[in-house]
Amino acid sequence: MVKYTEFMADESVDGLITIHKRKAHCLGDWNGPVKPFLPEPFANTCMYIEALYRMIEIAAIIGENQDIEKYEKTIEELKAAVDKNYLDKETGDYCGNEKGSNAFALNVGLGDERTLNNLVKRYAEYKGFDTGIFGTKYLPKVLFERGYDDVATALYTSNNEFSYKAWKDAGETTMLEAWKGARSHNHPMFGSSVLWMFEYMLGIRQKKGSAAFSDIVINPHEIKTLTEISGGIKTVKGEISVSYKKTADGVDFAVKVPSKAEFVYKGYKATLNAGENKFTVKE
Repeated sequence: MVKYTEFMADESVDGLITIHKRKAHCLGDWNGPVKPFLPEPFANTCMYIEALYRMIEIAAIIGENQDIEKYEKTIEELKAAVDKNYLDKETGDYCGNEKGSNAFALNVGLGDERTLNNLVKRYAEYKGFDTGIFGTKYLPKVLFERGYDDVATALYTSNNEFSYKAWKDAGETTMLEAWKGARSHNHPMFGSSVLWMFEYMLGIRQKKGSAAFSDIVINPHEIKTLTEISGGIKTVKGEISVSYKKTADGVDFAVKVPSKAEFVYKGYKATLNAGENKFTVKE
């Protein structure tokens, strides 16, 4: 991983990740539904900043603390380069708030309140994805993280031309490589956003700092447009599943966990026991 950071530094031009020297692929947010795509150096540099934050976490875990300051310095330099080249100081937008660009920035701590407000306004009105491979991951993540659950959910339930529903209506049973159906019809290209369905819609997570679901948290977000949902995952500790259905009396939950878990929904908190837990959260 350290060698990777050295490669990226060597391939940077004017503080941005371009990978022009070896004429290698530098796809950025590849394969969105409508061209032009986002500038490749913008998307790549934002994603590299995220990678460096992971490097800082890993360095601390394995005791390589001497590298942390170096990565922190690099992050600040990269952020400054992104702001210099892609931030509109008058509006707070990056790359014109096009195709999830503000989400790329917000995901790594760039931007301000205007950046978020403009992002929310755009997708509250558009109600669908207009993003490529990586924007489709970051856009709902940023919206869910900041509490705009219904705006995020509308991305998944969109019935526009470029949507998961359009694929389903066309008879597809697996994920496609392109919104328009070009190339592979069994490809993980736009599958990354599924993660947030489990983490935010179903609320299956683990406490920060824990690993391998040794410390489970079930915290479904309140999504006004959903009346019922169910799903689950298999972990090294066992199966975790969540389902709920809204009724006149409240929300009926059925949650299966392999060990004790913390449950949070709106203002309601409880400790769940290993096995299946059934209960109602009164409205």
